[in-house]
Amino acid sequence: MKYLLLFLLVLNISCGDKKLAEQQTEREISEAAPYDTIAVDSFSTGATSVDIAAQIRRSSLKYQDSLNKAKNEAAQAEQLKKAKEAEAKSAEKKKAAQNETKTEQKNEEQKQP
Repeated sequence: MKYLLLFLLVLNISCGDKKLAEQQTEREISEAAPYDTIAVDSFSTGATSVDIAAQIRRSSLKYQDSLNKAKNEAAQAEQLKKAKEAEAKSAEKKKAAQNETKTEQKNEEQKQP
């Protein structure tokens, strides 16, 4: 009877170890990266093709053109703002000059009677 219990105990322990080992290998497999980590040589298959490189160049040119267009629009807006400010200053000067002439005319009219 003792031998039977001892045999069952050893059998239980040995079968339990196999399950743990299987679980550990499953964990190791699942811990691998889900993507390809192999470096691609520029001359190997899978490297960037000429068509894709040309498309990248075209899109970068479009991007540069859009940047230049935005800069030009900003510069034009700045020039318009400066022109409006200059017009406002000249209008103020004209008003001031007109006011001075009006006051001078009033002073002269008051002196004449």
